[in-house]
Amino acid sequence: MEFLSTYDRIIGTALFIILFLYTVNLLRTNKLSADLAVSWIMTEVALIILLGVRQLSLWIFQLVGETHFYSIVLFFVIGWVIMLMLDTLVRISKVTNRTRAIAQEHALLAEKMERLEKTIETLGNSKNSRHI
Repeated sequence: MEFLSTYDRIIGTALFIILFLYTVNLLRTNKLSADLAVSWIMTEVALIILLGVRQLSLWIFQLVGETHFYSIVLFFVIGWVIMLMLDTLVRISKVTNRTRAIAQEHALLAEKMERLEKTIETLGNSKNSRHI
């Protein structure tokens, strides 16, 4: 069974811990919204655990039925990217619907404002014509 060496696991764990801390920092400084960070944080924690616990990695090997570590990683990365793309499409759809609703509301308010301005102008003209 092909697996990562201890050195590779330590380096990988350290890199994912740094990435995790960076993500938390972005979240803490409001440069990244919480709802967007959740999937990243969950993935980073899962990878830290996967790299840190050799028995868990071996169990996943047996569960998936694959003997090459990189094949399993590729399998999970492809699945995660697909889920991330679907999540992004849902968010884009929500933003599109909100933008359309705001544009329609803006158009209605602009039309009401024009009518109000015309009414005020008409009332102002009728008052001015009475004073003459």
